[in-house]
Order: sequence, then structure tokens, then C-alpha cells
Amino acid sequence: MSLNNFFLNILFNILEAVNTLMLIRV
Repeated sequence: MSLNNFFLNILFNILEAVNTLMLIRV
């Protein structure tokens, strides 16, 4: 797995976590 792919994966994970937090807040 390339490093670029690795960072993209982390980015999407963070975005998903933020999305979930927003859903829980509302």
C-alpha cells in the first residue's frame, strides 16, 4: 500500500468520524 493511499484512508476516516459526530449532535 502506498503512503498516499494510507493518508487518504486516514483523511476519510476522520471525515466519517466528524460526520457521525454531527449526526449525533443534531
